[in-house]
Amino acid sequence: MDVKASLMGSIDEILDKMTFMFFEEVEEPHTGDEFQFITQVRMRGVIQGTLNLLVTEDTAKYIARNLIGIRDDDELFEDTLGDALMEFTNLVAGRMMTLLNPAGPFDMEVPHIVDGPADPEDGLSLLDINGTLDDQPFRVVLHYQQQ
Repeated sequence: MDVKASLMGSIDEILDKMTFMFFEEVEEPHTGDEFQFITQVRMRGVIQGTLNLLVTEDTAKYIARNLIGIRDDDELFEDTLGDALMEFTNLVAGRMMTLLNPAGPFDMEVPHIVDGPADPEDGLSLLDINGTLDDQPFRVVLHYQQQ
C-alpha cells in the first residue's frame, strides 16, 4: 500500500474530472504566506490521520466555480466558496481511502476550514507535498499512521 501514490492518484483524478485543473509537484517548498484557505479532514480506516489542502484565493475560486458550475461573471459568495473547498477536500480524501483499500470501510469527519495545518502527532508519518495548480501554489499535508 503506497500512501503517496494513492493520495496523488486521488488528487489527479478529482482535479481532472471535477475541476479541469492539473497538479504539478515542485521541489521548492512553499512558505505558507501565499495560502488564503486551508481545509482539513480527519480519516479512519486502513490509515488514520489528517489531510490538509492549502490553496490560494484564486485557486479556491477556480475550484469552486468548476466544482459547482458557477460562471465567471456570476457572483461567488464566501459561504459557497468555503462549502466547495470542503467538498473538494471530502472528494480527495474519500477517493484516497478507496484507492488504499477498495473493499475496506473507512470513516471521515466533516471537512472544515482551519487557520493552519494540523500539528503532527507523535508517531505519525508525514507527507508534505508542494506543487502548483495552473501555476498557483498548492500544498498537501497528510499526517497518518497505518492501521
